[in-house]
Amino acid sequence: LQVQSPELNDPRAQAILPKAGSLSLRATDLPVPSLVQALANTLPELTSGDSARVGAARFALMGAFMATLAQSNIKLTVDPSWLDATKAHLTADGVFALAAGTPTGTLNLGLTGLDDVTALFAATPDSISMNALNILGQIHEMAKRETGADGKPIDKFTLTFAPDGAITVNGKPLSGL
Repeated sequence: LQVQSPELNDPRAQAILPKAGSLSLRATDLPVPSLVQALANTLPELTSGDSARVGAARFALMGAFMATLAQSNIKLTVDPSWLDATKAHLTADGVFALAAGTPTGTLNLGLTGLDDVTALFAATPDSISMNALNILGQIHEMAKRETGADGKPIDKFTLTFAPDGAITVNGKPLSGL
């Protein structure tokens, strides 16, 4: 993925934009038979060649998919994944269940380089940096800081999604931040 924009030439953007990464997701307990049936039911209309019928069939198919998924109990695993930027490295793993469209589970994040990113934004006192520093300050407050094997700080975050829709970060309600 390449994005071209003059704003991306800013050293701050260059420092935090991902340069490389790997995202590994596994979904199990998908309602494949019901999804295939929904596709089979709309296939004649999807292939009719009549743009109005095709449009209506797409809409019907999307509705059928959404209804089927909303009634399903899907398990989603985030296998160890990562993103690298010039000044930061992010790791992630976790396990979720999607029951009746509501996510429950845990996502673990590890971030190295938060201090470097904060220092970079603090060195340029403009409105972009001031807004970013407010967000970075909140991230610092939520973090559980540990020391990595290389002696560098790792800011850890455990995001927990409860059945009632509440989300916590390291045990603190996300809504209160």
